[in-house]
Amino acid sequence: MRTLPLLRVCSLAAASLSLVLTVAPACFAQQTSDKSSYIELSWMRVRQDKLAEFGQLSARVAEANRRGKGDHWVAYQDLYGTDNQVWMVSGRQSLADIEPGMTKFTGAIKEFMGYSPEHFFAEASKTVEASGSQLWRHRFDLSWNVKDSADWEGRLAKSHYIAVITLRVRPGRMVETEKQIRTVADAVTAAKTETAGLVSQLIMGGDPGTFCVRIPLESVAGLEQMTSARQALGEEGYRNYSEMSEKDFASVEYKLKRIVPEWSSPPPSFIAANPTMWKVKAMAPAKPKPASAEPKPAASGG
Repeated sequence: MRTLPLLRVCSLAAASLSLVLTVAPACFAQQTSDKSSYIELSWMRVRQDKLAEFGQLSARVAEANRRGKGDHWVAYQDLYGTDNQVWMVSGRQSLADIEPGMTKFTGAIKEFMGYSPEHFFAEASKTVEASGSQLWRHRFDLSWNVKDSADWEGRLAKSHYIAVITLRVRPGRMVETEKQIRTVADAVTAAKTETAGLVSQLIMGGDPGTFCVRIPLESVAGLEQMTSARQALGEEGYRNYSEMSEKDFASVEYKLKRIVPEWSSPPPSFIAANPTMWKVKAMAPAKPKPASAEPKPAASGG
């Protein structure tokens, strides 16, 4: 589905942090040269009594969007984390791609579902109790074993789960936090592990001072194979890291999310990399209701 803020509700050694961009130019000045360096993230908390309806609507919307060649997004559902929380995440090559993406999405929904934007959002809002949207920028300079956006998409396309670590930075500790994340990234890279961690920085739509690290996994068992900060840094390095964490981080949050292809409309690169997972079978059309039988005349009294 897309964002509502439902879906405009539209599209373990790691760390996820969000950054306050009180001075926007300073944030954008740190961009890498990689073109696809942003994501739009729509989050929603589904009502407990509307889980089935939400799933059905999400699948219908995703199929209509795919048929109409609309926008692209990947859907995630918390496996370990917040009950009934869902993400819809769209990659953006630049900020100029955001509005055209929404236009393509609403066009596809109108053509294949007959929904105007207002109608769609009204229907979607019936299934959620809270929602919102965020804009994040990838920080490849703080990530490990991820060369660029194409490399990241290739890894994500072959994954079924994603570990997410969110860090919220204490005021005035942004520079120290970036150094700390880079220290972990260098140590994990030096350990020659294949674990990849993509660091993203929140720039709009949330608490100031937040980073996020996402680690793709093929199975839940992959959690055991992740290189932890303690393993990568060693005992002395980890002791220093822990002391820095107390000074730098206001909070740290760990979640494991399941990727939901049926609710997604991924870019073609995902289907090419893993067609078994991402080629979703088309939904069967709804069966027409049988015509109701003509009521029989009431029998007359004798």
